[in-house]
Amino acid sequence: MTDGWDGLAEVPARPTDVLAGRGARLGAWAIGVAIWWVVPLIVAAVAVPHAFDGWASGRYDEAGDPIDQYPDAHTAVVLILMAWATVMTVTTIVLMARNGQNIGKYVLHLRMVRTTGERAGFWRLFGLRSLASGAIGAFVPFYAIINVCFIFRSDRRCVHDLIADTIVIRDVPVAIVEPDAVAPAGTTATVTCPSCGSPNPVTARFCQGCGFARTLPPPPPAAPAPIAPPPDDPWGPRTTE
Repeated sequence: MTDGWDGLAEVPARPTDVLAGRGARLGAWAIGVAIWWVVPLIVAAVAVPHAFDGWASGRYDEAGDPIDQYPDAHTAVVLILMAWATVMTVTTIVLMARNGQNIGKYVLHLRMVRTTGERAGFWRLFGLRSLASGAIGAFVPFYAIINVCFIFRSDRRCVHDLIADTIVIRDVPVAIVEPDAVAPAGTTATVTCPSCGSPNPVTARFCQGCGFARTLPPPPPAAPAPIAPPPDDPWGPRTTE
């Protein structure tokens, strides 16, 4: 009998989902930063090149402050950045609401779900995983570094994952395994996590102790429909002469 934890499955409807690797998550973060910040700056530099030639014109106003030599160019850059931020915000909201993804995770085919394998709702991802974690970072020194270091846990969950009860998955084939045993009547069947040794319900997709993932066996095949016997012949047996 297998231990029930040989694969790294996630969502019941998609048995090929597995935990995302640390490198993939770092890559998704880097892609998100590049798309959010680097791309609009490049667009602004190409569209309004004078905006990056320098701010001071060598002239000063009555208060003694330097006069901007390219006010229209700098205004255009601000408008470009605001428009891009608006587009990216709407795109991220749509991706989170529909697929449990942000921009970087969409590019690398990663997805955020609950530790039980269930779909993570939008407010869990946006409110807890993003806003609540960001609020903590505003008051806790070095929170960004601490948050990233948590990915080296065995379950690869950062602080924002722990806050929102989420985990990040990717798509690869995994083996289908069976639970350890059938529980007696009146009790709940469990399987033991090989990572931390915690008992878990057989329906759990992730260990409730450390987040290690497993697969569930496929449902038994449906029994074939019975074949009705042929109706009796109302004329009785026939004979030939």
